[in-house]
Amino acid sequence: MKAIKAQNFKADLLAKIAPKGFDAHAFSDDLRMIKMPSPGKLTARIMTNDGGWIEIDSPGKAVRTWGPTGRAQVLAAALASKLGCEVEHLTKSAGFGADALKVVRLAEDQIKDLAAWWTARGYSATAAPDGAWVNVGRSRLHDTGNRLAVHGALTDESIAATLVKAKEAWGGGLCLHGSWTQHEQDRLWIAAQRAGLEIQNCNPSRSIQDAWQREQGRTIEQAKTISAVRTEMVDAQDLIDAARGGKAAMLRLPGNLQAFTAIYLDDEQRKHLAAQSVADVIPELARFRELGAAELAEYEKTGRKLVMPQPEKSKRGEENTLSL
Repeated sequence: MKAIKAQNFKADLLAKIAPKGFDAHAFSDDLRMIKMPSPGKLTARIMTNDGGWIEIDSPGKAVRTWGPTGRAQVLAAALASKLGCEVEHLTKSAGFGADALKVVRLAEDQIKDLAAWWTARGYSATAAPDGAWVNVGRSRLHDTGNRLAVHGALTDESIAATLVKAKEAWGGGLCLHGSWTQHEQDRLWIAAQRAGLEIQNCNPSRSIQDAWQREQGRTIEQAKTISAVRTEMVDAQDLIDAARGGKAAMLRLPGNLQAFTAIYLDDEQRKHLAAQSVADVIPELARFRELGAAELAEYEKTGRKLVMPQPEKSKRGEENTLSL
């Protein structure tokens, strides 16, 4: 009697999410679990007793299935017929693993922990008897702890979610299991490289490895460019501050710009420089360096060394200015 009541309860839940006129009680013996829609989430999930899954979006007129084929396909076809749509089956592709660990049965608490782990990272996850199922765009990830399987297309979202799992739960690495196309291996390999993760049992093509090398080269060049721009900005600001009499700024300048400021410029020119903006000074830095280098060379021909005085602190802790 208790089992009959439970199945009737599940059938009543199915009736609430099914299209009008759908005979939910005809499928009561197939129902194992139903996750009803929640605020902001219009889709519902159904797990059948043989392990298959159905997702129904009545407003969007969409029905999807994944997992083992069987009763889920029969129920999904009946729902889709009432909605006036086709069933989309998310076929299982090959999977991922932390390593070559054997598959073990997870306790109920472990499965709940897996679902909570994904939820904490912003994903929609459902704890089920066969593991945690995670929504990633139009694909579904089946997480059993040390194994992860993709149901549906290998999308950018499913790759990103897999890398999150590898980075935060598998110690920064993952191993491919099963059969992967060359295109899929290339996508996974370069995504792992960009994330700084190790990927095993993956054979990237020469073309994708060459593409990665070119990408690395561009990254290095961009880093050099950014570093050079930052150096120019720092030197320009220090040059202006030094022209205003700042000892610390003068000491930070390279020798050629120290000579340019302290020797090449006269008082009026330093006053003019002190009134300039960083944007005004940057285009002139190369010329200033050349003039300063020439001035420094002439200065050192006499056997002298250009030595800048160290900044001193006043009683109030303020930096004394430099009189040139």
